[in-house]
Amino acid sequence: MAAARAQFAERGYHGATVRGIAAAAGVNQAMISHYFGGKQQLFASIFELPTSVRDAVDEALDGGGEGVGERLTRAYLGIWESPSTRPAMVATFRSAVAGEQGMELMRQVLSHAFEEGTAPTPQRQALHLALGYLLGIAVMRYVTQLDPVATMDFEVLVAAVAGSIQAALDGVENCL
Repeated sequence: MAAARAQFAERGYHGATVRGIAAAAGVNQAMISHYFGGKQQLFASIFELPTSVRDAVDEALDGGGEGVGERLTRAYLGIWESPSTRPAMVATFRSAVAGEQGMELMRQVLSHAFEEGTAPTPQRQALHLALGYLLGIAVMRYVTQLDPVATMDFEVLVAAVAGSIQAALDGVENCL
């Protein structure tokens, strides 16, 4: 599973192959098919993002109001910052932009994580806009590794971004 995470993170969903993953893991390709059924099932089984993302966002939003921008920024970027979840986040993003199958996996992650399907409200729209902004920052830092964002101290980054997130959430009365 570590080999699969690394291959998906490095190459994206379409670039990673079952053969390459098996070789990196030092196992027979048939073993992957036997235990996981195929590449899509392997991908889905190793990236359990929805629960961790939703939990982090929910915890950050608890209490609402003052400081929520900083809490949400720290929680969301912290998921990308963590060595235990960064490969999954990067792989999911790269897979999403690589093609429709990867995009569908990303939609499933986001819809589960942010409970899509409920009626859109101004509060939900504000939250999604804030999360979209955070995703852009995460892509610059962790996927494209574009300086100066990529090399910025994490605490400095959180402080620089949190005010904009707070403003986006404050822009809707009773957002939280």
